[in-house]
Amino acid sequence: MKPSAYLPLIPLFRLSLLLTAGMLTALHTRPFVNTDTVILMMAAAIAGAFLFLRDREMLSSLCLFACTFLLGACLMWHSMTLHQSACDASLKEMQLVIASSPQPKTKVVSYEAWLCEHGRWYTVRLSLMKDVGQPWQDCLQPGQCIAVKGRVEAPRYTSADASVLVFPGQARPTAACDAPLPSVRRLRLAALHWRERLIARLPVGDPETYGVVLAMTLGDKTRLEKDVRELYSRAGTAHLLALSGLHLSILYGMMSVLVRWRRKQLVILPLIWAYAVMTGLSPSIVRAALMLSICGWTDLTFRSRQGLNTLALAAVIMLTVSPRALTDVSFQLSFMAVLGIFLIRFRPGGRLWGMLTVSLAAQVMTAPLVALYFGRLPVCGLPVNLVAIPLVTLVLWLCPAVWLTAPWPVVQAPLAGTVCTLLDLLHRIIRQVTALPLASVDIPPLTVPQVIAAYVLIFSLLYIRVLLKSFNSK
Repeated sequence: MKPSAYLPLIPLFRLSLLLTAGMLTALHTRPFVNTDTVILMMAAAIAGAFLFLRDREMLSSLCLFACTFLLGACLMWHSMTLHQSACDASLKEMQLVIASSPQPKTKVVSYEAWLCEHGRWYTVRLSLMKDVGQPWQDCLQPGQCIAVKGRVEAPRYTSADASVLVFPGQARPTAACDAPLPSVRRLRLAALHWRERLIARLPVGDPETYGVVLAMTLGDKTRLEKDVRELYSRAGTAHLLALSGLHLSILYGMMSVLVRWRRKQLVILPLIWAYAVMTGLSPSIVRAALMLSICGWTDLTFRSRQGLNTLALAAVIMLTVSPRALTDVSFQLSFMAVLGIFLIRFRPGGRLWGMLTVSLAAQVMTAPLVALYFGRLPVCGLPVNLVAIPLVTLVLWLCPAVWLTAPWPVVQAPLAGTVCTLLDLLHRIIRQVTALPLASVDIPPLTVPQVIAAYVLIFSLLYIRVLLKSFNSK
């Protein structure tokens, strides 16, 4: 199919590109006019396009594209305005609600926390400098309130609204926060408490295996050892530790086997979203849940679907709700990986060939971003993933049985032992492969212009490939 014939089939993908372009432009510019004025201009342009340019397809399309671009810019400008109102570099006292388990590091203990400023709640990255005289800082739980004295600053490479660094002696626990929590955040806390109950039902064995199981199943990375993170990063399998479409698709398949009702999506999709809320609503898990929901809705309504349109609609929804998600590394890697799977297609083959090509497509499309943020290219990622993904699939199938059999230790013990054996095997394979020469190549981090040039090259090669296919098919 010619590119000119294929593009009309993916209108949402084109609109999502324009929306993203508008947001990227707004990130590096200041609003030249009031955003309310821009919104009025867009409304007038859309009305004019439908009323007066209905017969002129080119002009009406250009008008719609311009409005989408301006909408993206307005959303980002509005988000940046709210963000700047929260980021006050001056030293001040504030109350925070803890919204995650502790993440101990070398000098600080990190948390996700919520801050109320001027009647609006913000998500911040809280870093407490370790204080020997205050051991309670290392064991705060979701829902606890603390009063701190620090500076609210802009975060980097994360969708959080701000970051707060607190020095020793500048934090103390409080009974409750003065501002009441919104119902959505209370629901999130309830889901986190339920996750902690599930964690308590899992038998604690080898700390390395225990941390990996919690990361792969419940999205809790607080117990991951630093050496394990580095090991998975060198092997190109770090995506297995971050809940994403792979994990949700396995969960969806598991529930599809158990639920035999013809409209099983009405049962499965609410459970998928409950799982997403419980695991923290990371950008990759939200993207996967949205795509599954869109696909489930099309199945219920007997509509045809196109992969790029589904991905684009998920991106539009996420960016409209939270424009700053565009700057989150997890968001970028998740969407680029799935985009590569959809765009870099190979001739159909067996199951092994399918796993190989999907892994290759995702790695090619995310390679420039990995080089930008991490300065590393995992050369061994492709063969390792061929072994790692089936083993992780078995682990994810067994873990629910481990939790369900918690009241019967005699039954739970062999199941938990099987999970540990599978992960031990995976770790041995990864260590042996990463010990080979050039298994992982450390490179100087790329600059943003170099990353843009790399993606221009990738998309140009894909376009040439499509042109050659259409030429050979004649």
